[in-house]
Amino acid sequence: MAERDLHAAQEQRLDDDVSVPLLGQSADAGGKNRFSEKAWACLTFLPRASWNNGVICMNITIVIYSFIWVLTKEISKVNISVFQAVFCRSLFGLIATTIFCKLTKITPLYGNPKMMGWLFLRGVVGAIGMVFVYSAVFLLPVGDASALQLLTSIFVVFFAWVFGWEKGSVLAAIGAVICVCGGVLVSNPPFLHKGHKSWGSDRMMGIGVSLIGSLFAGLAYSLINRIGKSVNPMSMTMWFHTPSVFISAIPLLASFPIPPVIFLSLKQGLLLFGMAFLGFIGQFMLTRSYQLCNATTGAALQTVSVVYSYLLAYLILSEKITYFAAGGTAVIGVGLVLVAEGKRRVKAAEASRKDLENPED
Repeated sequence: MAERDLHAAQEQRLDDDVSVPLLGQSADAGGKNRFSEKAWACLTFLPRASWNNGVICMNITIVIYSFIWVLTKEISKVNISVFQAVFCRSLFGLIATTIFCKLTKITPLYGNPKMMGWLFLRGVVGAIGMVFVYSAVFLLPVGDASALQLLTSIFVVFFAWVFGWEKGSVLAAIGAVICVCGGVLVSNPPFLHKGHKSWGSDRMMGIGVSLIGSLFAGLAYSLINRIGKSVNPMSMTMWFHTPSVFISAIPLLASFPIPPVIFLSLKQGLLLFGMAFLGFIGQFMLTRSYQLCNATTGAALQTVSVVYSYLLAYLILSEKITYFAAGGTAVIGVGLVLVAEGKRRVKAAEASRKDLENPED
Protein backbone atom coordinates (compact mmCIF):
# COMPACT_ATOMS: atom_id res chain seq x y z
CA MET A 1 0.00 0.00 0.00
CA ALA A 2 2.77 2.46 0.94
CA GLU A 3 4.60 1.69 -2.30
CA ARG A 4 1.48 2.35 -4.40
CA ASP A 5 0.94 5.64 -2.59
CA LEU A 6 4.55 6.63 -3.23
CA HIS A 7 4.34 5.80 -6.93
CA ALA A 8 1.08 7.75 -7.22
CA ALA A 9 2.72 10.75 -5.60
CA GLN A 10 5.68 10.53 -7.95
CA GLU A 11 3.43 10.53 -11.01
CA GLN A 12 1.50 13.58 -9.90
CA ARG A 13 2.60 16.63 -11.90
CA LEU A 14 3.38 19.99 -10.32
CA ASP A 15 0.71 21.79 -12.31
CA ASP A 16 -1.96 19.54 -10.83
CA ASP A 17 -0.60 19.71 -7.30
CA VAL A 18 -2.33 22.38 -5.23
CA SER A 19 -0.33 21.51 -2.10
CA VAL A 20 2.90 23.19 -3.20
CA PRO A 21 2.29 26.92 -3.90
CA LEU A 22 4.97 29.42 -2.95
CA LEU A 23 2.32 31.42 -1.09
CA GLY A 24 -0.80 30.04 0.57
CA GLN A 25 -4.14 30.71 -1.02
CA SER A 26 -5.09 33.23 1.64
CA ALA A 27 -1.96 35.29 0.99
CA ASP A 28 -2.69 35.32 -2.72
CA ALA A 29 -6.28 36.35 -2.18
CA GLY A 30 -5.21 39.12 0.18
CA GLY A 31 -2.87 40.46 -2.47
CA LYS A 32 -5.59 40.54 -5.09
CA ASN A 33 -7.78 42.58 -2.74
CA ARG A 34 -5.11 45.28 -2.61
CA PHE A 35 -3.89 45.19 -6.16
CA SER A 36 -5.45 44.55 -9.48
CA GLU A 37 -5.04 41.05 -10.84
CA LYS A 38 -2.58 42.29 -13.47
CA ALA A 39 -0.46 44.23 -10.95
CA TRP A 40 -0.36 41.22 -8.63
CA ALA A 41 0.73 38.97 -11.47
CA CYS A 42 3.57 41.39 -12.35
CA LEU A 43 4.74 41.65 -8.75
CA THR A 44 4.81 37.90 -8.21
CA PHE A 45 6.06 36.80 -11.63
CA LEU A 46 9.76 36.55 -10.72
CA PRO A 47 9.41 34.67 -7.40
CA ARG A 48 6.78 32.33 -8.85
CA ALA A 49 8.83 31.64 -11.97
CA SER A 50 11.89 30.94 -9.81
CA TRP A 51 9.87 28.76 -7.46
CA ASN A 52 8.85 26.50 -10.32
CA ASN A 53 12.30 26.28 -11.93
CA GLY A 54 14.64 23.72 -10.40
CA VAL A 55 17.80 25.21 -11.94
CA ILE A 56 17.06 28.70 -10.60
CA CYS A 57 16.19 27.29 -7.16
CA MET A 58 19.45 25.32 -7.07
CA ASN A 59 21.58 28.32 -8.06
CA ILE A 60 19.97 30.46 -5.36
CA THR A 61 20.62 27.63 -2.91
CA ILE A 62 24.32 27.28 -3.68
CA VAL A 63 24.94 31.01 -3.20
CA ILE A 64 23.17 30.92 0.16
CA TYR A 65 25.09 27.86 1.33
CA SER A 66 28.42 29.40 0.37
CA PHE A 67 27.74 32.18 2.87
CA ILE A 68 26.49 29.65 5.44
CA TRP A 69 29.81 27.77 5.34
CA VAL A 70 31.79 30.97 5.84
CA LEU A 71 29.63 31.91 8.84
CA THR A 72 29.93 28.36 10.20
CA LYS A 73 33.72 28.56 10.00
CA GLU A 74 33.66 31.84 11.92
CA ILE A 75 31.40 30.25 14.55
CA SER A 76 33.98 27.49 15.06
CA LYS A 77 36.46 30.18 16.14
CA VAL A 78 34.30 31.74 18.90
CA ASN A 79 34.09 28.82 21.37
CA ILE A 80 30.75 27.44 20.14
CA SER A 81 30.41 23.68 19.54
CA VAL A 82 29.08 22.21 16.33
CA PHE A 83 26.09 20.82 18.23
CA GLN A 84 25.14 24.26 19.54
CA ALA A 85 25.44 25.66 16.02
CA VAL A 86 23.20 22.90 14.61
CA PHE A 87 20.74 23.27 17.50
CA CYS A 88 20.42 27.05 17.05
CA ARG A 89 19.98 26.73 13.29
CA SER A 90 17.42 23.94 13.64
CA LEU A 91 15.42 25.63 16.40
CA PHE A 92 15.28 28.90 14.46
CA GLY A 93 14.29 27.00 11.32
CA LEU A 94 11.59 25.06 13.16
CA ILE A 95 10.02 28.21 14.63
CA ALA A 96 10.28 30.20 11.39
CA THR A 97 8.88 27.35 9.28
CA THR A 98 5.96 26.83 11.69
CA ILE A 99 5.08 30.53 11.58
CA PHE A 100 5.37 30.59 7.77
CA CYS A 101 3.12 27.53 7.43
CA LYS A 102 0.52 29.03 9.76
CA LEU A 103 0.48 32.38 7.95
CA THR A 104 0.19 30.79 4.51
CA LYS A 105 -2.35 28.15 5.62
CA ILE A 106 -0.16 25.19 4.70
CA THR A 107 -1.81 22.09 6.14
CA PRO A 108 -1.19 19.50 7.37
CA LEU A 109 1.89 20.94 8.99
CA TYR A 110 3.91 17.74 8.66
CA GLY A 111 2.62 16.78 5.22
CA ASN A 112 0.59 13.92 3.84
CA PRO A 113 -0.02 11.29 6.57
CA LYS A 114 0.38 8.53 3.96
CA MET A 115 3.97 9.70 3.47
CA MET A 116 4.78 9.94 7.18
CA GLY A 117 7.23 7.04 7.21
CA TRP A 118 9.23 8.36 4.26
CA LEU A 119 9.19 11.90 5.66
CA PHE A 120 10.39 10.72 9.07
CA LEU A 121 13.22 8.76 7.47
CA ARG A 122 14.20 11.76 5.34
CA GLY A 123 14.20 13.99 8.43
CA VAL A 124 16.37 11.74 10.61
CA VAL A 125 18.84 10.94 7.83
CA GLY A 126 19.11 14.61 6.87
CA ALA A 127 19.62 15.69 10.49
CA ILE A 128 22.45 13.21 11.03
CA GLY A 129 24.03 14.29 7.75
CA MET A 130 23.89 17.96 8.77
CA VAL A 131 25.78 17.30 12.02
CA PHE A 132 28.59 15.57 10.12
CA VAL A 133 28.70 18.20 7.36
CA TYR A 134 28.95 21.05 9.88
CA SER A 135 31.63 19.12 11.75
CA ALA A 136 33.63 18.93 8.51
CA VAL A 137 33.42 22.72 8.09
CA PHE A 138 34.60 23.13 11.69
CA LEU A 139 37.66 20.95 11.03
CA LEU A 140 38.60 21.70 7.40
CA PRO A 141 39.13 24.82 5.30
CA VAL A 142 35.79 25.99 3.88
CA GLY A 143 36.76 25.34 0.26
CA ASP A 144 38.00 21.81 0.95
CA ALA A 145 34.90 20.92 2.97
CA SER A 146 32.66 22.29 0.22
CA ALA A 147 34.55 20.39 -2.48
CA LEU A 148 34.31 17.10 -0.58
CA GLN A 149 30.57 17.61 -0.19
CA LEU A 150 30.30 17.26 -3.96
CA LEU A 151 30.85 13.55 -3.36
CA THR A 152 27.24 13.60 -2.17
CA SER A 153 26.39 13.17 -5.85
CA ILE A 154 27.99 9.73 -5.81
CA PHE A 155 25.76 8.61 -2.98
CA VAL A 156 22.67 10.18 -4.60
CA VAL A 157 23.26 8.08 -7.72
CA PHE A 158 24.25 5.03 -5.67
CA PHE A 159 21.14 5.00 -3.48
CA ALA A 160 18.84 5.76 -6.43
CA TRP A 161 20.34 2.75 -8.23
CA VAL A 162 20.41 0.40 -5.22
CA PHE A 163 16.76 1.00 -4.36
CA GLY A 164 15.71 0.79 -8.00
CA TRP A 165 14.52 4.39 -8.20
CA GLU A 166 16.78 5.18 -11.13
CA LYS A 167 18.68 2.95 -13.55
CA GLY A 168 22.46 2.99 -13.54
CA SER A 169 24.85 3.19 -16.48
CA VAL A 170 28.49 2.45 -17.26
CA LEU A 171 29.15 6.13 -17.99
CA ALA A 172 27.71 7.15 -14.61
CA ALA A 173 29.87 4.52 -12.90
CA ILE A 174 32.99 5.89 -14.65
CA GLY A 175 31.99 9.39 -13.55
CA ALA A 176 31.63 8.17 -9.97
CA VAL A 177 35.15 6.70 -10.01
CA ILE A 178 36.52 9.98 -11.39
CA CYS A 179 34.73 11.89 -8.60
CA VAL A 180 36.38 9.67 -6.01
CA CYS A 181 39.79 10.39 -7.57
CA GLY A 182 39.01 14.10 -7.35
CA GLY A 183 38.10 13.68 -3.70
CA VAL A 184 41.48 12.09 -3.05
CA LEU A 185 43.20 15.08 -4.67
CA VAL A 186 41.24 17.54 -2.54
CA SER A 187 42.05 15.53 0.59
CA ASN A 188 45.75 15.58 -0.41
CA PRO A 189 46.93 12.71 1.83
CA PRO A 190 50.65 12.25 2.67
CA PHE A 191 51.33 9.93 -0.28
CA LEU A 192 50.54 12.83 -2.67
CA HIS A 193 53.53 15.18 -2.76
CA LYS A 194 54.03 14.85 1.03
CA GLY A 195 50.40 15.74 1.64
CA HIS A 196 48.60 18.86 2.82
CA LYS A 197 50.68 21.07 5.10
CA SER A 198 48.06 20.81 7.85
CA TRP A 199 47.68 17.04 7.53
CA GLY A 200 47.09 15.60 10.98
CA SER A 201 44.38 14.23 13.24
CA ASP A 202 42.02 17.19 12.67
CA ARG A 203 42.29 16.94 8.89
CA MET A 204 41.89 13.16 8.94
CA MET A 205 38.84 13.46 11.15
CA GLY A 206 37.47 16.29 9.00
CA ILE A 207 37.74 14.22 5.85
CA GLY A 208 36.17 11.24 7.59
CA VAL A 209 33.14 13.15 8.90
CA SER A 210 32.80 14.88 5.52
CA LEU A 211 32.50 11.51 3.77
CA ILE A 212 29.96 10.29 6.33
CA GLY A 213 28.02 13.54 5.95
CA SER A 214 28.02 13.14 2.17
CA LEU A 215 26.67 9.61 2.51
CA PHE A 216 23.75 10.66 4.71
CA ALA A 217 23.09 13.78 2.62
CA GLY A 218 23.05 11.66 -0.53
CA LEU A 219 20.42 9.37 0.96
CA ALA A 220 18.37 12.34 2.18
CA TYR A 221 18.40 14.02 -1.25
CA SER A 222 17.43 10.75 -2.92
CA LEU A 223 14.49 10.47 -0.52
CA ILE A 224 13.39 14.04 -1.32
CA ASN A 225 13.42 13.26 -5.02
CA ARG A 226 11.65 9.96 -4.41
CA ILE A 227 8.89 11.50 -2.28
CA GLY A 228 8.29 13.95 -5.12
CA LYS A 229 6.06 17.00 -5.38
CA SER A 230 3.05 15.74 -3.46
CA VAL A 231 4.43 17.12 -0.18
CA ASN A 232 4.84 20.86 0.29
CA PRO A 233 8.57 21.72 0.64
CA MET A 234 7.81 23.65 3.83
CA SER A 235 6.25 20.54 5.37
CA MET A 236 9.29 18.53 4.33
CA THR A 237 11.48 21.21 5.91
CA MET A 238 9.54 20.75 9.16
CA TRP A 239 10.60 17.11 9.07
CA PHE A 240 14.22 18.21 8.68
CA HIS A 241 14.33 20.73 11.51
CA THR A 242 12.34 18.75 14.10
CA PRO A 243 14.69 15.71 14.32
CA SER A 244 17.69 18.05 14.06
CA VAL A 245 16.64 19.88 17.24
CA PHE A 246 16.41 16.66 19.27
CA ILE A 247 19.51 15.02 17.78
CA SER A 248 21.71 18.06 18.49
CA ALA A 249 20.17 18.72 21.92
CA ILE A 250 21.35 15.42 23.41
CA PRO A 251 25.14 16.04 23.22
CA LEU A 252 24.53 19.74 23.91
CA LEU A 253 22.84 18.94 27.24
CA ALA A 254 25.71 16.57 28.04
CA SER A 255 28.18 19.44 27.43
CA PHE A 256 29.87 17.44 24.67
CA PRO A 257 32.44 18.27 23.44
CA ILE A 258 32.33 21.59 25.30
CA PRO A 259 29.67 23.21 27.51
CA PRO A 260 27.10 25.34 25.63
CA VAL A 261 27.44 29.10 25.70
CA ILE A 262 24.36 30.41 27.53
CA PHE A 263 25.08 34.15 27.43
CA LEU A 264 26.22 34.92 23.90
CA SER A 265 28.42 37.86 23.02
CA LEU A 266 27.26 40.22 20.27
CA LYS A 267 29.57 38.56 17.74
CA GLN A 268 28.46 35.06 18.70
CA GLY A 269 24.80 36.05 18.52
CA LEU A 270 25.11 37.72 15.12
CA LEU A 271 27.03 34.78 13.65
CA LEU A 272 24.50 32.24 14.92
CA PHE A 273 21.54 34.33 13.78
CA GLY A 274 23.03 34.89 10.33
CA MET A 275 23.81 31.19 9.91
CA ALA A 276 20.36 30.16 11.19
CA PHE A 277 18.46 32.66 9.03
CA LEU A 278 20.32 31.71 5.86
CA GLY A 279 19.97 28.05 6.81
CA PHE A 280 16.19 28.44 7.03
CA ILE A 281 16.01 30.02 3.57
CA GLY A 282 18.57 27.68 2.07
CA GLN A 283 16.98 24.50 3.42
CA PHE A 284 13.55 24.91 1.88
CA MET A 285 15.11 26.20 -1.36
CA LEU A 286 17.30 23.09 -1.44
CA THR A 287 14.28 20.88 -0.77
CA ARG A 288 12.39 22.61 -3.56
CA SER A 289 15.35 22.19 -5.92
CA TYR A 290 15.45 18.44 -5.42
CA GLN A 291 11.68 18.21 -5.81
CA LEU A 292 11.91 19.81 -9.25
CA CYS A 293 15.26 18.49 -10.46
CA ASN A 294 16.26 14.97 -11.25
CA ALA A 295 18.37 13.78 -8.31
CA THR A 296 21.50 13.49 -10.45
CA THR A 297 20.98 16.81 -12.22
CA GLY A 298 20.43 18.62 -8.94
CA ALA A 299 23.58 17.16 -7.46
CA ALA A 300 25.59 18.07 -10.57
CA LEU A 301 24.46 21.71 -10.38
CA GLN A 302 26.02 22.01 -6.94
CA THR A 303 29.50 21.88 -8.51
CA VAL A 304 29.24 25.64 -8.90
CA SER A 305 28.96 26.02 -5.12
CA VAL A 306 32.63 25.14 -4.66
CA VAL A 307 33.68 28.11 -6.78
CA TYR A 308 31.67 30.45 -4.55
CA SER A 309 32.97 28.78 -1.38
CA TYR A 310 36.62 29.01 -2.39
CA LEU A 311 36.17 32.63 -3.48
CA LEU A 312 34.39 33.72 -0.28
CA ALA A 313 36.85 31.80 1.91
CA TYR A 314 39.74 33.52 0.13
CA LEU A 315 38.22 37.02 0.36
CA ILE A 316 36.75 36.82 3.87
CA LEU A 317 38.78 34.18 5.71
CA SER A 318 42.06 34.56 3.79
CA GLU A 319 42.15 30.82 3.14
CA LYS A 320 44.60 29.86 0.39
CA ILE A 321 43.56 27.71 -2.55
CA THR A 322 46.04 24.89 -3.17
CA TYR A 323 46.74 23.36 -6.57
CA PHE A 324 45.56 19.99 -5.31
CA ALA A 325 42.26 21.46 -4.09
CA ALA A 326 41.62 23.33 -7.35
CA GLY A 327 42.64 20.33 -9.47
CA GLY A 328 40.60 17.90 -7.37
CA THR A 329 37.52 20.12 -7.64
CA ALA A 330 37.92 20.24 -11.43
CA VAL A 331 38.25 16.45 -11.57
CA ILE A 332 35.09 16.04 -9.45
CA GLY A 333 33.31 18.43 -11.81
CA VAL A 334 34.28 16.30 -14.82
CA GLY A 335 33.05 13.20 -13.02
CA LEU A 336 29.71 14.85 -12.25
CA VAL A 337 29.26 15.81 -15.90
CA LEU A 338 29.77 12.17 -16.88
CA VAL A 339 27.33 11.04 -14.20
CA ALA A 340 24.69 13.49 -15.44
CA GLU A 341 25.30 12.51 -19.08
CA GLY A 342 25.01 8.82 -18.20
CA LYS A 343 21.68 9.49 -16.54
CA ARG A 344 20.47 11.52 -19.52
CA ARG A 345 21.29 8.69 -21.92
CA VAL A 346 19.47 6.15 -19.76
CA LYS A 347 16.37 8.34 -19.69
CA ALA A 348 16.53 8.89 -23.46
CA ALA A 349 16.82 5.15 -24.05
CA GLU A 350 13.84 4.46 -21.78
CA ALA A 351 11.75 7.09 -23.60
CA SER A 352 12.64 5.59 -27.00
CA ARG A 353 11.73 2.11 -25.79
CA LYS A 354 8.33 3.30 -24.55
CA ASP A 355 7.67 5.04 -27.87
CA LEU A 356 8.40 1.80 -29.73
CA GLU A 357 6.18 -0.21 -27.40
CA ASN A 358 3.30 2.29 -27.64
CA PRO A 359 3.47 3.82 -31.14
CA GLU A 360 -0.17 4.93 -30.96
CA ASP A 361 0.71 7.32 -28.10
